[in-house]
Amino acid sequence: MDWTTIPNVGKIAEESNIPRGIGSVNSRKFLFDSSKQFIKLCAKYYDVVKADFPFIFGEQQLNSVLLPAFSKVSNATLAEQPIFRKEKKNILNSGWLDFWILYKSNIFLVEVKHGWTALESKTIRRETQRKWNDSVKQIQNIPQSEIEKLNFSGRNLIKIAYMVIPFYKSSNDAEKLVNIKIDRNVLVENLVENISPKPNWTFFWQLNKKYQEPILCADNRSEIYPMVAILALVENIN
Repeated sequence: MDWTTIPNVGKIAEESNIPRGIGSVNSRKFLFDSSKQFIKLCAKYYDVVKADFPFIFGEQQLNSVLLPAFSKVSNATLAEQPIFRKEKKNILNSGWLDFWILYKSNIFLVEVKHGWTALESKTIRRETQRKWNDSVKQIQNIPQSEIEKLNFSGRNLIKIAYMVIPFYKSSNDAEKLVNIKIDRNVLVENLVENISPKPNWTFFWQLNKKYQEPILCADNRSEIYPMVAILALVENIN
């Protein structure tokens, strides 16, 4: 992957295998531009709070930075869109779609999940894989009747399973976490090759060194988060 530098934030890399079609170029641009906004907002939060990052908690806290990131680059964004989904025996159950987004001539239906991956692990955590599967299943279980309600004026409608995965390393001795060296390309390959189904769009952020200081956790462990992944599975349903 080719890495570029965002001054004072870190290095980023993107890879897209979104199938060519109506909306594919705009899907990639939306994901890339909003991801850059996301990491800048995470860095801004740390610069002010100097204690932690919004991406180390869970899906609800992610919305603190995802909503403004999505809103910054889109025409309109709504979080927690009411929706019906097909469940077992094709029964419709009510729920909420994480984000409904109007971007140029496209409407994105986005389901967001949060996972973890250990810095030195070559496997996917079971919980992370389960959440990724849930995200994919959720976008696939939106019935045609709901799709018609969520679209208007003949827009191109696209479903996106979306996941934020921080890389972490923890220790009871914070000194052991200082100046950790990583091979970012190996980390990228291990994650993308082992998660299933494979995402067709990926974005990686290697944090600036100033953001790689050990952070004290509640149980007196310390952790560092040298890199964050954003994975997406984009499905054009028009």
